[in-house]
Parts: sequence; C-alpha cells; structure tokens
Amino acid sequence: MDRVLLLISLSLFWHENASADLWKAHIAPIFQSNCVKCHGGAKKKAGLDIRSLESILAGSENGPVIEKGYPEKSSIFTVLRAEADPHMPPKGQLNNNEIEYIRVWIETLAATKESDSLYDSAIEIPKDLSVSGVIDYVIEESCSKQGIPLSPTVDDRTFCRRVHLDIVGRIPTSDEMTDFLKSDSNDKKIKLVDRLLSSNEYPNYMAEIFSAMLLGRESERKKSREERIKNGWLEYLTWAFKTNRPWDAMAKDLVVAKPKSKNELGASWFLFEQKNNHSEMAKLTMSSLLGKQIQCAQCHDHPVSPEIEQRHYWGMIAFFNRSLNV
Repeated sequence: MDRVLLLISLSLFWHENASADLWKAHIAPIFQSNCVKCHGGAKKKAGLDIRSLESILAGSENGPVIEKGYPEKSSIFTVLRAEADPHMPPKGQLNNNEIEYIRVWIETLAATKESDSLYDSAIEIPKDLSVSGVIDYVIEESCSKQGIPLSPTVDDRTFCRRVHLDIVGRIPTSDEMTDFLKSDSNDKKIKLVDRLLSSNEYPNYMAEIFSAMLLGRESERKKSREERIKNGWLEYLTWAFKTNRPWDAMAKDLVVAKPKSKNELGASWFLFEQKNNHSEMAKLTMSSLLGKQIQCAQCHDHPVSPEIEQRHYWGMIAFFNRSLNV
C-alpha cells in the first residue's frame, strides 16, 4: 500500500471508537493469520492468548505485553521488527503496513476503558419504543454503523406471502391473499401476524421446525417419527409454542428433565433419545441451545472459541453422567 494511502486510511480511525474499529478491520485479521496458531486455542506459547483484547491484556507468563498508548514499551509490538530478537512471527515478517496498523492501534488503546476491553459496545435504546420498535432500532443502528443500506419495504402481496411461510409454513390461500390486499386498515399487517400466531397452525409448524433443529431430522438420526410422537416430544413442543413458553423455561425443561406437569413430560425425550450417551447429551445441548460445537474441548481447550475450555466439556459430562434412562 502506498504510504500516503496508508496515512489516509489510518487517519480515519482517530475517533472515539478508534481501537475497536482498528481491531475489527485490521488487527484481528493480522493476528488470526500470523499469530493464533501459536498463541490461541489449545496452543498458547508462553501463556499468551492473542484472540481477544481481554486475553492480550492478561499478558503472558513473562508479564504484560501491551502498555496502552506506548507501542515502544509494548513487547507485542517491538518483537515484530525485522531486527528483533526474539522475533515474531518466528518464520515470517509482517509487512510495514501491518506493523504500522498495530503501532497506531496500541496508541489508540490509551483511550480504551477496561470495561471496553472486549469491544462490545451496547446500543442505547430509547425508552419509549415498543418491542418491535426496539428490534427495528437495533437493526437500523447496526446497519448504519456498518454502512449497510436498508432493504426497501416490500409490497403487500410479498409481505402476506412471506409472513405465512415464516409463521405457519405455507403460502396464503387465494381468499386470504385477496382479503389482505383489499383491506385498507392501517394496522392490517399487525392483525395478520396476530391472527397467524393465534392459529393452531403456528404451534404445529414450530414444533416440526424445532424438533428438527433440536434433535435432527428423523432420517438423519435414525429415529422414527412414531417414537417422538409416542413419547410426547412433538406434543410438548406444540404446547410450548401455543402457550408462548419462555425460552429459559424451555431450556430448563429439556436439560433438567424433571417435569412438574403433564404438559412438560415430553421434554424429557430430548435427553432420553441419546440412550445414556452423556457425551452426546453435552454436544447436543451446546449445539442446540448455545449454537456452539463443544466436542473439540474433549481433549483440549477449544481452538477457536476461547470461552470453551476442556474443563467445561468434562463439567457438562459430569452433570449429565448423573442421569439414566428408566
């Protein structure tokens, strides 16, 4: 990159959130490509984890590697120079532009609070917004910050079709579409959504979707549909969506498997279907409820998810190991 262009590029980052923007745009990719193999996941040479600012600020076995605002006093920067000994990366050399980005990033850290160490800046939500208004506001704010233009509003015909597919899993009938298009009510979209959510089709459709999401399709896991129906699994999911059961309550139903009412009985099938395979229970719970793959942590700390350590995997195994199908 031409030096003039580099200076122009760097000048764009001198603002309140400069260090966070630099991290996302340049620093994290540089570290990911050149450093994480030795300083992240299962392998952390010298005890240095370079996958997040929080872990970098924790330092290495030899002490701190960054002094905020002072690149020349930060070993994470000084080891990058060609003449450095020791030199990092050991078998390569960052180019001048990459080194300059890291230098400026360390300088901008002087204005970074400890509470901002993970660069997770929450969006401040106006207090007078409705629930749907909050969702719209968060999406609009996020798109605005990233320079992503909002999609244009769809026409009524498209809206009616999409809402039916999303909520009840089918396209609207001819009569349903005609009634919606003819309506001149200002809140007809809200009324349509409310009508579909209060229908029996909604919980039935969601039960099918979440059965596949949580336990996999019957054919993939070699489990018959009849088994799940017989043991109340689909009945439980249907009841949960029909009564708008909270997500945390559903998660507890599935993992604790101690039903307190007849309606909750079918939730036990989530674990029962694993046939006392406690490793499978742990993997299924993580992937289904937390969206994380945990099997890598069976032998070592997770290589790409620093928050998942080997002790977490075996802790979950120990938790489920107390259960037994009866």
